[in-house]
Amino acid sequence: VTCQTISMGWDDHYQANHRGEPLPPVVSEQISETKYALHFPSTHPYPYELVYGMLYGFCRNLLPDGSSFLVEFDEEKSPYDSWENGVVLYASW
Repeated sequence: VTCQTISMGWDDHYQANHRGEPLPPVVSEQISETKYALHFPSTHPYPYELVYGMLYGFCRNLLPDGSSFLVEFDEEKSPYDSWENGVVLYASW
């Protein structure tokens, strides 16, 4: 499993591990060979900080030792003071 696989398959993993009501889809987008965006809808049932932590942990554990990576919220599309329309989370390495 790689960070690319996790990033592009986030919705599949998310749907497979959730119990209960159907979930709104998470859209993955490959921006470049080493940058990915995850689009979480406003109806996402889990805290966005949890998703951030999960993605950070996957990158830390799946990239080779010593790799540099960044996980961040898109400040324009998902400002911290207003997540009413969902968030966009980027992972790059």
